[in-house]
Amino acid sequence: MAKYVPKGVIQTPDLVGRAYEMDMQRFGLARQLAEEEAKKQAQAAAMVSKEKKEYIRNPELRRITQEAWDARTSAGYAYAMNPSPSGLAQYNQANDLYLNTAGQAKALDDKEWSTITSYRAGRPTDYPYTEAEVSSLYGIYNQSLRGLNPVTFNQIAVEPFILPKTDDVDILTPNVVAEKVVGDVIDLFESDPAYRNENGTLNKQKAFSYISDRLGKEVEIAPERTGVWGALNQKMIPVEDRGRYNTFTEDQQSEFQKSWIDATNSLITPRIAGLMDKEDAKKTGSGWPSLYAGLRADERAIGQEAFGPQIPEVGKYEGKLDAFSGNIYKLPTQAFIKGDEYIITEFGRDARGNVVVRKQKEVAVPTAFGTSVMEYEDFGWYRANTEDLNLMKNRMKGFYDDYIGSESVSSQEPTKKAVLD
Repeated sequence: MAKYVPKGVIQTPDLVGRAYEMDMQRFGLARQLAEEEAKKQAQAAAMVSKEKKEYIRNPELRRITQEAWDARTSAGYAYAMNPSPSGLAQYNQANDLYLNTAGQAKALDDKEWSTITSYRAGRPTDYPYTEAEVSSLYGIYNQSLRGLNPVTFNQIAVEPFILPKTDDVDILTPNVVAEKVVGDVIDLFESDPAYRNENGTLNKQKAFSYISDRLGKEVEIAPERTGVWGALNQKMIPVEDRGRYNTFTEDQQSEFQKSWIDATNSLITPRIAGLMDKEDAKKTGSGWPSLYAGLRADERAIGQEAFGPQIPEVGKYEGKLDAFSGNIYKLPTQAFIKGDEYIITEFGRDARGNVVVRKQKEVAVPTAFGTSVMEYEDFGWYRANTEDLNLMKNRMKGFYDDYIGSESVSSQEPTKKAVLD
C-alpha cells in the first residue's frame, strides 16, 4: 500500500518564476545604480558647469576638461547598466583622469589669469611687451594646447602662461628710454638757446638730430640689451632662451638694434612734434616771443654777499646794487632786452622781493684785421625802475607776468634817479 504524502509538503521548483525574479533583481539593481549615477552626474555636472564659467577661462583648457568629464560620464553609465569588475575599473580610471585634468587645468588657468591681470594693472615699464605682443604670445600659448586630449594633457608637462617682467629680462625697453629722452629734449628746449630759432620757436631739426644721436649712443652703450629686445620683438628668439641671440651674425644683430631704434623713435617723435606744434600755435600765433619760455632761476650771491648772507644792500637808494642775493634769470643772447642806452642781460628778485636787473651796453671793438667784434660793457646790477620794467614788458609780452607779475612798480623807484657808471 502506498505511503500517504500530505499535499503541499513537497513542492516542485518553479524555474520560470525564479528566472523572472532574478531578472527583476538585476534590472532593479541596474536601475538603482543608474539613478544613483544620474544624481552624482547632476551634482558633478553642476559643479563642473560652474567651474567652466567662473574658474576655467582659457577656452582650450576648458575644452580638455570637458572631454575628460564626458569620458567619465560615459564610463559611469556603462558600469551602471552592466556592473562588473572591469566596468568599475574603467569608471575609476576615467574618474581619476577627470580629477587630474580638472585640477591641472584650473591651476594653469589661475596662473594665466594672474599674469594677465598683473600686466594690465602694471605700469608700461613693468613689462618689456606691448599689448599687441602680449596678445600674440597668448595666441601662441593657446596654439600649443590645441590638439591635446586629457591623456596627453596629463602625460606632458604643460608650462603656465607667464610674462617675464622687465627686471627679469636683461633688455633695454623702448618705452623706458623714450621717457628719458623726451624729458631731456624738453630740458634742452627750456635751457639751451641753440634749440630755439631766431623768432623763439622750437628748432625741430636740432631736436630730431639730438634724438637720433642719442638713440645711436644708447645702442653703443648697450648693444646686446637693445639687440635682444629687437630679436624678441621679431619672435626670432624665445624669452626663455635669450642666449640664442649670440648665434646671430653681426649684420643680423645690427638689424635687431635698428628695430629697437625704430620702435623707440616711434614713441618719441609724436610727443616732441606735438609739443612743438602746441607751443608754436600758443606762443607764435599769439605774438609771444617764445625765447622767454621755460627760463630757470638760479639762486646767486652778487658782490660782497658772497662773503656772508647778512651783508645789507649797498647803494639801494641810488638804484645800483653792490651786494645782494636772490633768484636770477640769465637770458640767452638772442633774448637780451634792448633799450636806447643799455640792454638787460639778466633779471630776477633779490632776497627782499625787489626786481633787479643787470645792465650792459654793446660796444664794437676793432680788430687787427680791420673788422670789429661786439663786446659788452657791464654797468652792474640795479633795482628795476619803471623804465626798466616797461622795457621788459614790451619785449617779453605775455611772459612778463610769469616772471615779474603785474603789480605796481612804484615801490621799485629809488629816491634818486640812477646814473649809469
